[in-house]
Amino acid sequence: LGVVLYPTYSGSRLRREIKKYEASIQPDAMTAEDCRRLANLYHTAGDLRSAVAKLERLVELQPNDAFVRHDLGSLHLELGAPEKACELFREGLALTKKDKPALAELYEMELQRLEKAERGQ
Repeated sequence: LGVVLYPTYSGSRLRREIKKYEASIQPDAMTAEDCRRLANLYHTAGDLRSAVAKLERLVELQPNDAFVRHDLGSLHLELGAPEKACELFREGLALTKKDKPALAELYEMELQRLEKAERGQ
């Protein structure tokens, strides 16, 4: 998920930081940066489902951001949902094919890796 913002926090301190951050913003006023920070915090805390929820909100806020699709797909892989990961990687690939060839190559590599895993190779 990009850069982990709070790598030195752990356990109860991390949970307190998450609650404090969430309390400081109104849910209907959550910015893209808020979503990304909370997703990173949740990921660091091991709460992958909450991290997914924040990244899904980020997709709503930034529908053309291919990097978000990659982060979200990677989380779905961690959660054991390769089909959903493939769907998100394909969406990201479609967003990047024309103007971001290096990122498109990353998506193609991820998809090839998943396809090999599905075939048991």
